[in-house]
Amino acid sequence: ARRVLCIAKRKYNAGELPPVLEGSNGSDCNFSMQAFEFVGLYGIEDPPKEGVAEAVVKAFSAGVKVVMVTGDHPDTARAIAKRINILPEEDDKPEGVEDFTVITGVRLESRLPKADNFTDDEPKENVIWWQQACKNARVFARVSPIHKQVIVQAYQKYGYNGLGDICAMTGDGVNDAPALKQAQVGVAMGIRG
Repeated sequence: ARRVLCIAKRKYNAGELPPVLEGSNGSDCNFSMQAFEFVGLYGIEDPPKEGVAEAVVKAFSAGVKVVMVTGDHPDTARAIAKRINILPEEDDKPEGVEDFTVITGVRLESRLPKADNFTDDEPKENVIWWQQACKNARVFARVSPIHKQVIVQAYQKYGYNGLGDICAMTGDGVNDAPALKQAQVGVAMGIRG
């Protein structure tokens, strides 16, 4: 469950770079990501806070559905979710069934509502997909702040057998602010948890 960063370097000539560098991967950067020289890999361990695994078990026991929503890579998110009891150690997904256990932001892109929130005019296939996601998802990984907000909206609209859930959202960064605001209960965490 380590975050692995690739370190690379490249020299740019003056004027090749925009005033502000933007983007998170080669497809959305506003500067060239070609001809970099590999320097190395850097592993960072960010262990779950003490008591989280036990709190998740207690929440499940009380009938609360606990879902992880993170910007982390899906493999990292899956490993952490197993450590804190959100995912079982063994995945038992039936063959031939779409896997909703871990959903990435890329998979969400085509399912985002056309308006600022879900309406009754959503395409039927998206409604069915979100109902399945709200029922079966345990982890949303590599998601953006907007994705996080939409996930909360989806649970509010399609959760609990299509009747809608009351959502609590816990976050520890500015990227969680839209989802914290959207949830009926928003809990902003600090250094001490």
